[in-house]
Amino acid sequence: KYDDLLDKKDYQKVHSEMREFLNMKNFKERYLVYIPSWQKISLHKLKNLNLYNKHPQVIQLNNLKNNVKEISIQNGFKFIDTESYYFALDDPLNIFHYKLNTHFNPLGYEILSKVIFKSLD
Repeated sequence: KYDDLLDKKDYQKVHSEMREFLNMKNFKERYLVYIPSWQKISLHKLKNLNLYNKHPQVIQLNNLKNNVKEISIQNGFKFIDTESYYFALDDPLNIFHYKLNTHFNPLGYEILSKVIFKSLD
């Protein structure tokens, strides 16, 4: 069993303070973009074996995502989940330089920008 990755109380405080700041500045639209970690994407082959959602790190990372989503929505942010777009690729690791735990390569950023643009309404 892995530890919880998010200090929910602290994260709630950050979101609450950001909500108040954006209210003060009269920002009506607020977005939080969820980008899955390399670690989560690197386990993509487990999906074909029906083991993905049983993997302890995936459970841990899914809990993190769900907590972030819940807190962001509670504070008036639109939650943009990019995960399914990366997993829709034949080899999701192709979004990283050399398929390693690095920044996105142009493909990764292209997908990210398209998902965000599509989510802006």
